[in-house]
Amino acid sequence: IFSAGSGETSLVALFSPAAEVRQDAIASASGGNLLARWQHTTGEGSDIQIKAYFDRTNRADIQGGETRDTFDIDYIQHARILDHQDLTWGLGARVSPSNFLQTSPGVNFLPHKQTDTVYSGFLQYELPIVRDKLTLTAGSKLEHNNFSGFEYEPSVRLLWTPTEHQSFWAAVTRAVRTPSRQDQDVVLDIFAGNFNLGTPPSPIPVYFEIQGNPTARAEQLIGYGVGYRT
Repeated sequence: IFSAGSGETSLVALFSPAAEVRQDAIASASGGNLLARWQHTTGEGSDIQIKAYFDRTNRADIQGGETRDTFDIDYIQHARILDHQDLTWGLGARVSPSNFLQTSPGVNFLPHKQTDTVYSGFLQYELPIVRDKLTLTAGSKLEHNNFSGFEYEPSVRLLWTPTEHQSFWAAVTRAVRTPSRQDQDVVLDIFAGNFNLGTPPSPIPVYFEIQGNPTARAEQLIGYGVGYRT
């Protein structure tokens, strides 16, 4: 359980009067969480683990506030199969309802209430090609979320340990960055200033509005890595 406050300074666009003002305030945050974990050994090198948690967060500052509850559960099973081959797989689900609190006229998220969901599964297989010397690990995570839909993240890694004190590795991985409400749902108004556009001169306030893209897709990355450790 926690409660905190932090000082902040921000520029906020106002509509009446038309201006961009600097505001100093104290941002407040509070919340807490509860975690439960159960683990059971089913055999030599094999086990099952179930983890569940509930998390509650509240935050309010100059540009907005949010109250969010998160419910999460994960199931992981690790099994030793055949001759020193490891198979690990799991399933997970996360449901997170939130409510945005508008504290500034120039910053908003629409809709205010939204429930984020993530359903995932993964599979990893570890194969010793040469016992205690060369190991191949391959697997993938599969996920469905409410921001970008279905995503997959495979990975392949090769580890070579010529001695007990040296190791070489190489890997290829596909990763994604899932969009957030900041990418899809934000509405941000920026005050550009008062401009004289007519005759006689009449100051006219000019604003720019930035809107999120509801169809924003996940960023994708193909990563290649090599390394040596001693």
